Amino acid sequence: YTTDHYGAGIIDAPAAILKARASGGGWQLALGALMAGAVAASARRRGLGVKLGPSYLVGVLVGASGLFFLPYIAPAVSSLPVVHALTQGLPSWDLALLGPTGHGNALFFSALVPLGLLALGYGVPKLRAPLAGLAIGVAAHLAFFAVVPMTSVQYMPSAFGLEAMWLALNAVICLFLARLALQRR
Repeated sequence: YTTDHYGAGIIDAPAAILKARASGGGWQLALGALMAGAVAASARRRGLGVKLGPSYLVGVLVGASGLFFLPYIAPAVSSLPVVHALTQGLPSWDLALLGPTGHGNALFFSALVPLGLLALGYGVPKLRAPLAGLAIGVAAHLAFFAVVPMTSVQYMPSAFGLEAMWLALNAVICLFLARLALQRR
């Protein structure tokens, strides 16, 4: 028996936790950036009703991946309760609010939050771009989870791919909401 065989050795638990927490964030953000570019290009062809700027991209970041890179920069800070929620995309904030057993809640993993926020902020022109970005970010988060099912959607049967269809349908609804928020009235 030696310590060099069969997986024996030193385990770097902090590195494993860091990798697990930040693994999908880059892909979610990249998908959100692609979607944001496509929606902005589509909206420009028909005329933008709002000015796009950094707030649009911040909305995409918050909705898609959150500050997924923060555990690499400041591991101690990123472990604080509220800050930890911000290291994930908006639909995954259910982890902070409902705990691990509530992760994948169908209300969070849907277009309901972007719809509610757009219903409240649509009348304020300066809020429309960041809210559109947030809706696009949520769409990217949901689309990522439809392709890479890292959690199951609660209250949704998983038979026949219904979870993936739920996530994909809600991602499309989020993109429609974002497009609606960016167009002229």
